[in-house]
Amino acid sequence: SQQTPLRSMGWQWVNQTYNVGVNYSNRSIDASSYDPNTSFLKTIDRSMVTSYFIAVGTSCSVAFLGNKLLARASARGGKPNPFLGIAIPFLAVATANIANVGEIGRA
Repeated sequence: SQQTPLRSMGWQWVNQTYNVGVNYSNRSIDASSYDPNTSFLKTIDRSMVTSYFIAVGTSCSVAFLGNKLLARASARGGKPNPFLGIAIPFLAVATANIANVGEIGRA
């Protein structure tokens, strides 16, 4: 099946949802503020929500724009390098992870 911008954005959303959870779980926090009896829903704070939207927005934007540029190059009759089709999702994930870790580290 062909990779469409919508499908690519869907997979980026799934991937970044997972990555934000992992990065949030692995963040450095003050040990005195940790309570193992607190439910996960009570630990969600503004930094996690902000990080989530930054990561998802970044990865979906890079994936969408990259696929559009690749489609535009193909429509002009040129044959794009097949490596670009593989590199676009990688760049989307890498860019989003940098933004996500930066935001979580700031909080």
